[in-house]
Amino acid sequence: ATAWAQAQCPVPIFGTTHADHLTTDIPCAPPMDDKMIKGDYEHETGFQIIDHFNTLKLSYKEVEMVLVGNHAPFTWGKTAAKAVYNSAVLESVAQMALLTRQINPMAPRLKQALIQKHFERKHGPDSSRHALRRRASPVRPAQLRMPASQWRAARDLDPAAHGPVRLGREC
Repeated sequence: ATAWAQAQCPVPIFGTTHADHLTTDIPCAPPMDDKMIKGDYEHETGFQIIDHFNTLKLSYKEVEMVLVGNHAPFTWGKTAAKAVYNSAVLESVAQMALLTRQINPMAPRLKQALIQKHFERKHGPDSSRHALRRRASPVRPAQLRMPASQWRAARDLDPAAHGPVRLGREC
């Protein structure tokens, strides 16, 4: 994800794994100006994120991740475990987007109907009726690919929130 921040690019929503978590591209705030950098840097970074969310009319409650241009990714959540989980999601989605662009530089953004379908399945008003089926699923969430250490860190903080994950290649 840091590479996307350094490139000053939002992470495009190409696939359903991304849509399982967000309905938008992962935003990339512009680089901070010199005044902000010379000031209370950490505090100003927060304002840079807030200002960018306001410009895009995004809610920090719905989009729990952002990139800051020339800097790095930032994530948060209602709990520390959720923030770590969001970091793992961000890294995985950023990697998939990079590979998608490498395979097909003209890859289209995911269709809005698929974005809504996947997001609503997990977060919509009827999502609770799928909770038991999701809890029983051997692969959670959406077969994200990442180093086992990242999954263990997220899972160990909140084991009830994350089931076993299949790592490795899938065609």
